[in-house]
Amino acid sequence: MGRKPKFKDYPNVRELKGGKLVFRHPLLGQRSLPGEIGSEEFAAAYEELRLLVANPAATKIVVKKPTFADAFIELQKSEDWAMYTTDTKAGHQRHAKVFLEARVSPDTMATFGEVEIDTAEEEILPLLRSQVASHSSPYKAKRVAIVIRKLYAAAVERKWCLRNLANDISQRPLPPSKGHTPWPPEHVERFENFHMLGSAARTAFGLARFVGGRRGDVALISWNQLRPYRFIDDGTDEVRVVTVIEFWTSKDENNGGNEFVTVVVRPELQEVLDALDRTKGGTILKTRYGKPFSQKSLTNHMAVWCEQAGIPPGYTLHGLRATFANEIAEGGADPFAVQKALGHRNFRTTQIYLKKLDATPMAVRAADAAARRAAQIRRIRDSEK
Repeated sequence: MGRKPKFKDYPNVRELKGGKLVFRHPLLGQRSLPGEIGSEEFAAAYEELRLLVANPAATKIVVKKPTFADAFIELQKSEDWAMYTTDTKAGHQRHAKVFLEARVSPDTMATFGEVEIDTAEEEILPLLRSQVASHSSPYKAKRVAIVIRKLYAAAVERKWCLRNLANDISQRPLPPSKGHTPWPPEHVERFENFHMLGSAARTAFGLARFVGGRRGDVALISWNQLRPYRFIDDGTDEVRVVTVIEFWTSKDENNGGNEFVTVVVRPELQEVLDALDRTKGGTILKTRYGKPFSQKSLTNHMAVWCEQAGIPPGYTLHGLRATFANEIAEGGADPFAVQKALGHRNFRTTQIYLKKLDATPMAVRAADAAARRAAQIRRIRDSEK
């Protein structure tokens, strides 16, 4: 920290770089000293600190207790924070700022950032609940509640408080998710007729439509993730070769929550790929400058491409992922196959994508299965006669 010459006549006095004088002691921490050695102001300040150390009970030592703002600093130093994606960190910082800068109550200028995090439960809980409930948007209320819980978790880890009071804050229920709207055939046809093969628009559309990836996956899938796959066709007993795309999903990659996905390249997607120059390698989807798209840029471009093709609002890149999910489910893929194709860790997430399935083809398959089973039972009974 700097030079530490000891002054024999002034114990606990240290000199920092630049000549600044400080008084250091375990009871007081580090205190700045005014003036120079031997000056009246220095002597007065030193004597006050010396007496305080000699008889601490004579003067109340004010120790700053950790605040919610301090807890946020600790949160950003944690291992959990290091695992978050850039977008997640930005979201937590944004909602932490909303909470820390919010006034504790209408009749005070004090903010939550200044409040001691070990404030008594009966005093702080009503204020926290009121703060969360004050947000008109249930999504924002939920995010602020999550931030408060993480601040308390960091404080508990540092033993600044005994338990996480945010667990006692009831979150406002979110409205049920409508999911992303699958694209009807007429919109798919309109988009493909307007945007030519080889264009970035058609390439992004093809990857989202026939690979079913999220926007991060669509932007990052590269040519070296394609490979041939040989297998024996159960129907013909012949060896077939298909091309597959294999990739790790981009979502949750920093915390080990991403999934490995394998998708067969269908003829419709092969047509899209054949129109591209793969000699330069890199990502399949490229900007006009030969660079990968960012996730946000891809979302914005897709909105423009849809408008150009006359697609009404509400049909998105992620909606094509829902289209992909519905198609393979309606085509007879078992639930586990749909889950794996979408790169979901549990089937409850997959079910969100299947809310708008066309029940008719599945009803036909169910009727066919029932007819086959009834015929089997009849044959068994006939054989027993």
